[in-house]
Amino acid sequence: MKLITCIFVLLACLVPAYAAENEEVYDGSYVRRPTLVVSDMDASLALYRDILGFRLGSLKEDPKDSYVFEAFNVPLEATAMHATLDSDDEKRTLSLVEYRAMDAIDAKSGLRRAAVLVNANGRFEEIKSQLEQGGYHLLSPHPLGENGVEMGFLDPDGHLIVIYEFNRN
Repeated sequence: MKLITCIFVLLACLVPAYAAENEEVYDGSYVRRPTLVVSDMDASLALYRDILGFRLGSLKEDPKDSYVFEAFNVPLEATAMHATLDSDDEKRTLSLVEYRAMDAIDAKSGLRRAAVLVNANGRFEEIKSQLEQGGYHLLSPHPLGENGVEMGFLDPDGHLIVIYEFNRN
């Protein structure tokens, strides 16, 4: 839990460095662009881009002086690929950093090290079907308030992803 808290504090501190040019400055904090360390970029893009619908904003190898090496404790001799994913209304909504030497988190260990919430935006059943077809580990759907539903699943590295949707009626 301390690691997750540290990552979110780090992300909140980095907001000014990554803020879009047209964003207004205001007092307060918010979470900007959660970053997940993944072991296989292709498998992760197959989920986040192809199933969940994020668009690939950029994909590049991080230079050796990138802060990603220190922030995520990636050895300097490693190669770190970095993808940013965009949504319809936000650039760089989510980042993925590939460190191939990392073993995937054992999905059956019970330990979940990160969670990302994704608004299914009218595609809940379609996404659920694609996840089932893809063999992802799904948690049971759960009512969300009076007119919504949420469902968790594990990505290829064991990160908990929760999709949710509210009835538009």
